[in-house]
Amino acid sequence: MPAKALIFDLDDTLMDTCGQLVPEAHRQACLAMQAAGLDVALEALLKTRLQLIRSQPRADIDQLLAAHYGCQDPAVPLAGHQTYFNPVFEHLEPFPGVPELLAELHQQHRLYLVTSGYAETQARKVAALNIGQWFEDIGYIPVQAQRGKQTYFSELIRSQDYHPQEVVVIGDRINNEIVAGNRLGCPTVWIRQGECAHILPEGPEETPRFITDSVLNLPHILPHI
Repeated sequence: MPAKALIFDLDDTLMDTCGQLVPEAHRQACLAMQAAGLDVALEALLKTRLQLIRSQPRADIDQLLAAHYGCQDPAVPLAGHQTYFNPVFEHLEPFPGVPELLAELHQQHRLYLVTSGYAETQARKVAALNIGQWFEDIGYIPVQAQRGKQTYFSELIRSQDYHPQEVVVIGDRINNEIVAGNRLGCPTVWIRQGECAHILPEGPEETPRFITDSVLNLPHILPHI
């Protein structure tokens, strides 16, 4: 069954969030946790934060970091969480070739963008990247929303009368958009790059139909769906 619709994730799928934003977002999060009352030097906070991410990539890093230093004040991890997902930035670029890819794919498919985070921040990213014009709709999913992307995918399939096999889900997080697409019976493409590239599938629900290291390979993958 040929693909009619393509649903894209944003961060580390269409743009190098890991390279352009993540290091600075971690630094800003640590500064926010300090300001909220965590009395630990910035260098130590950053080092520990990155170590905890590597050792427990599926856990809430801000909760882990506060607990590591014996902090029980909920305002501290909350400050880190809010700052990490709402970092200050001035300039962003998509991965090289992404604007041309979207323009090409737009000729044969309906494109959708679904991204998790604070809506205002994610909208600023889309505006900075200048890619919004290629999408039929852009969904901003709150960070705390359980199965938020799955709900969006399901409603999109229903409202547009798509068959799940006609909707391809593309993203870098196997425990977010990939598992959501798999649960609905959609073909899934894992873009294995960025901050979550080392998080491996745990069971069939997280196992993508296709794996690639770049979204630019999509034109070679789609004919096989």
